[in-house]
Amino acid sequence: MLVGAGAAAAALAAEAPSGASVRVRLDLVPDWPNIVSAVGGGPELVRAGKPVVGANEWFTPIQLVPRAPRTAVGQLANGRVILAAVDGRQPGYSTGLTNAELARTMIRLGAVRAMAFDSGGSTTVAADGQLLNRPSDGRERPIGSALVFEYAGAYLTPPVPQVSPNGDGVADTQSLSYRLARDSAVGVTLTRPDGSVAFSATGDRAAGTHPIPFPAAGGSTGAEGALVEGRWTVRIDATDDLARQTSMTRTFVVDDTLGFLHVPKLRAVPAGGRQIPITFRLARAARVAVSVLDEAGRVVRPGLAVPAARDAGDQRVAWDGLGRNGGRIAGRFTVRVVASSALGRSELDAAIVIRKAVAPRR
Repeated sequence: MLVGAGAAAAALAAEAPSGASVRVRLDLVPDWPNIVSAVGGGPELVRAGKPVVGANEWFTPIQLVPRAPRTAVGQLANGRVILAAVDGRQPGYSTGLTNAELARTMIRLGAVRAMAFDSGGSTTVAADGQLLNRPSDGRERPIGSALVFEYAGAYLTPPVPQVSPNGDGVADTQSLSYRLARDSAVGVTLTRPDGSVAFSATGDRAAGTHPIPFPAAGGSTGAEGALVEGRWTVRIDATDDLARQTSMTRTFVVDDTLGFLHVPKLRAVPAGGRQIPITFRLARAARVAVSVLDEAGRVVRPGLAVPAARDAGDQRVAWDGLGRNGGRIAGRFTVRVVASSALGRSELDAAIVIRKAVAPRR
């Protein structure tokens, strides 16, 4: 639809009579002769590292002022691009940000320039076909446009950050692989914590996904057949059929310090509390902290592990089922155990439902 108002109405009627075919050309003023692609959005959030107050763009207060899901793109001083997606309109999980708060957030992330995209239910971010946020509509909303980045080199898929091969069913195994956008000559190296090479391979590979063996046959285990503990490194160097070179490195930790966490699934707790056993196993001496979190991730009962320093072996912590200062709680909670050893920090979570026990009538 073409609309002309005022003096432009007569010109439009003469140049584009009803039923005729017309060709419309949009000119930018000033001209952008070197711009080959662009994406629209708004309002502007950050300029020269400072928040933009009053961008004089056509947005209404209802779009800018309330806390809502927000989306933004920014650029760091070194030219790198950053993306931000903030969930909102979900009490107990995330209420979102105002547009001004979004600008300050982009500055905290290091952006020297930034602008917003459509907010609300349109705030969606995904990578490798996986949705990464929680849209406020409860599902992905059909949208007409998106900012898309395509990787054109060799890509190492993210490994399990911390492997605990103790047989408790949590992060027992590791899966390593890489993906090539085009046919490439590649070199892959898997390095042990001591810097020695556990696996190495070179050769031509077709576009697609390729596995990296782990444990590497004869190269990943110690004298007793267990996986070597510590920080591992996997690296890929690739040259594709257009002679473009890319490299990528990822690390992960093998650490079986903490395992076999067990918490009862359900407990009815009276006003005075009820002993709830929390059991786990330490493969080596560690300092331990146990806390209870609600569904929003807030700590409702800290400091359950006393003594904090513990020797290797089976461990037991007693919780009375109450919150801070002995207050009663109810709902779904997470018991979190954190162990700090010579290898670093390990963490395990277990779910529990607490109900308030009702005293029998007399």
